[in-house]
Amino acid sequence: MHPPTPKGHGPPLPAATPDWPADAVVEMHEPRNLAILAAHQIIFRIGWIFKTESVIIPAFLDLLAGPGSGMLRGLLPVMNRFGQSVPPTLLAGWLRQRPLKKRALAGFVMAMGLPFAALAAACLMMGLCQWPGIVWWFLGLYALFFVCNGLYHLAFGTLQGKLIRPWRRGRLMLLSTFYGALPAMLMAWWLLPGWLSDPKTGFGWIFTFSAACFLLSGLFVLLVLEPRDEPDGVAPQTARTSIGDVLHVLRNDPNLRRLTVVAMLFGSGLIVFP
Repeated sequence: MHPPTPKGHGPPLPAATPDWPADAVVEMHEPRNLAILAAHQIIFRIGWIFKTESVIIPAFLDLLAGPGSGMLRGLLPVMNRFGQSVPPTLLAGWLRQRPLKKRALAGFVMAMGLPFAALAAACLMMGLCQWPGIVWWFLGLYALFFVCNGLYHLAFGTLQGKLIRPWRRGRLMLLSTFYGALPAMLMAWWLLPGWLSDPKTGFGWIFTFSAACFLLSGLFVLLVLEPRDEPDGVAPQTARTSIGDVLHVLRNDPNLRRLTVVAMLFGSGLIVFP
């Protein structure tokens, strides 16, 4: 049963839950923050579709490496899984100590744009395809991108958990997915055919567009109204401690061990699937 609501004040707020204690400041700004985070993810998705690793990145790698690019393509999902698992584990303690999580989130998503800004500059101004060792330079930038991407997901989940109540996070996902997919598809349909008709310069404009979207989506995050977290008196967690925590949980939680095996098999299947 919800508590009674004064007339004219809208629907009652559900009571606090153990995983999300009530906070009057957060609840007051929640509609604004939900709209900003949805706009952030919509712009993020538009930028993402222009660098999708299932189409655009393999085509770019083919341009750089030629017929021998097949094995190099297999490195892309490996870098993806590494970036989304190891760096977040090592830096989770650092993020916990940040008083404003939105700054970390904005920094990580803007950092995702830097590798593509570098690639765009090289494609448009520096004759990228003639560089010796260009393939490995590209793979290094792409690995850096996925490190930033893994940290982005860590920071986004943390900020969402701080500002959006559990029963409204599905609405955030619905808004960002439904309203993000349509403009992303329309922009790709409008811009990609012309840019891909001349790959040597077209990839430069594709990467410029992705970098600009990541930058803009990061700026949107800074508009979020977030109360500062007070220091909790806990010593900052080191990377070694974080790894120890992971091993401790795996040793003591059989369900998590089973889930880990399933995730490993699923990830391996994605890597070897043609």
